[in-house]
Amino acid sequence: MVFLAFVLGGCASTRTVMAPDGRPAYIIKCGDSAKCYARAQKVCPRGYVVMDSDRSEGFVVLHNSGISTVSPRVRREVLIRCRDRLAEEE
Repeated sequence: MVFLAFVLGGCASTRTVMAPDGRPAYIIKCGDSAKCYARAQKVCPRGYVVMDSDRSEGFVVLHNSGISTVSPRVRREVLIRCRDRLAEEE
């Protein structure tokens, strides 16, 4: 069951991409919104703008000693751009 908790909880991952305006942006993938926004704050300590977000649902099937367990899984992606200044407007 420890493995199940790890899979469902998951970690947040970050990938740098180029935004349509030519500035760097970041795609954050995570298991829940709180982890996404905590990672966004680490990536952009001066603040950030959410440019887009998405949520997908599915299932995880785990096999252990002949017993299969099916659990729901939700993944979120958030596209953010760091603010240049604390007071920057969108």
